[in-house]
Amino acid sequence: ECLKDPTDADPYPGRPMSLYRKLGIPELANKLPRKCLPMGSVIGGLTPDAAKHLGLPVGLPVTQGGPDAFVGMIGLGCIHPGQLCLITGSSHLHCVVTNKPTTAPGTWGAYRGAPLPGINFAEGGQSSTGSIIRWAKALFGGDSSEALDYETLDKEAAEIPPGSEGLVALETFQGSRTPKTDALARGAVVGLTLSHTRAHLWRAK
Repeated sequence: ECLKDPTDADPYPGRPMSLYRKLGIPELANKLPRKCLPMGSVIGGLTPDAAKHLGLPVGLPVTQGGPDAFVGMIGLGCIHPGQLCLITGSSHLHCVVTNKPTTAPGTWGAYRGAPLPGINFAEGGQSSTGSIIRWAKALFGGDSSEALDYETLDKEAAEIPPGSEGLVALETFQGSRTPKTDALARGAVVGLTLSHTRAHLWRAK
């Protein structure tokens, strides 16, 4: 809907105006772009100032970008209905492409016309993935002058059996994304004993 041109009858196509009014912020619509463009659409050409700064030709086409996950789906080739991909970084997502804007309880979406026009996708995932790994590495001494590396931690964890001998890590350190969305959810490490080592923690997390 937001790809449509604004009209007098519908000046904010695709915008959730009833939600904005309920929240008492209808003016938010005036601060957002009046029209959305699909990823890859040409917005214009590189200006002389920008071209000089970047060392690129004047008029070089500038195209519309997109959210990291949307761009990642295209890079992975996950653009056909029935495909699913896993995108991971500081957080992670499972993205499934459909030919209809369908969704299910505990998922986000469906996002119509995304990541490309004519298709849709829905997603699930968690907010803390790589961010927990980075946090744990720093906690174990990875920020010291003799930095602990990921390979060492992985090798140590490989010696620990699945289940970390009763140690369980709940990954909602930055809230929960799906299947239950809760920004206030917090993580936990449960089952610690004096026999557990950093290798157990690394395996559990």
